[in-house]
Amino acid sequence: MHNLFIFDDSCRYEDVPIWWRNFMDAHCKSPILLTEDELNDILNPLNARFFTTKNEDNEFGDRYLKFENEADISLFILRWS
Repeated sequence: MHNLFIFDDSCRYEDVPIWWRNFMDAHCKSPILLTEDELNDILNPLNARFFTTKNEDNEFGDRYLKFENEADISLFILRWS
């Protein structure tokens, strides 16, 4: 498995990678963000999973995508850039 770092818990919107913003814009039909389960349902056909670490306050920490194949990381970034 190969991890792709997305952003951390102190990230500002403008620091979020454009490929992640484009992906989220394409899949969020409302201002409410998708849950982790909803994201994973979308990512499943791509052999990818979304996961997050927890910070010291037990809140969301770093966000990652986990891919089975390393080449799929490049394809995902190219597709959503």
